[in-house]
Amino acid sequence: MDGTPRVCRSAGRHPTVFGSNRSVDFATYDTDEFRDELAAAANNREVGTAVLFENDRVRVWDLTVEPGGRIPFHAHTTSYFFTCVEGGRMINRFPDGNQVTLDMDDGATWFSAIDADPEVHDLENVGSTRVRFITVELLNG
Repeated sequence: MDGTPRVCRSAGRHPTVFGSNRSVDFATYDTDEFRDELAAAANNREVGTAVLFENDRVRVWDLTVEPGGRIPFHAHTTSYFFTCVEGGRMINRFPDGNQVTLDMDDGATWFSAIDADPEVHDLENVGSTRVRFITVELLNG
C-alpha cells in the first residue's frame, strides 16, 4: 500500500480503515438516545446534504458536515461509493449499538455493495474542521 487510507466495509458492515496510521476507535452507544430516528431510518434515503446529479444509473450527492454537525440515521439501499474530499474526525453509529470514531484523510474512498439488507448509519463531525464527501449511488437502470 502507498500509505493512503483504504476504507472498506467489513462483514458486519462497520467501516475499517486500511493503510493508515490514523486513529480508529470502536465503542458502543445507547440506542435509546436515537430511538425515534432509528425507527424512521429505513425510510430516510437522504444519504447526503445535496443531490448534485441524477439519472437512471447514478445519483451523486454532496455530503458536507460542519464541526459539531450531524447527518441523521439513513439507509443506503443501493450499492454506492464515496470519496472524502475534506477529511476530518467523525463518528459513525450503527443500529446495533456499535460506533466507530475515525480520522479520514482527503482522498479516502470506500465502496459498499448493498445486497438485500439496507446499510443504516449516521455521521457526526466531532473534529474542528468541516468534513465533505462525494457519494455516488449506483441505481438500477
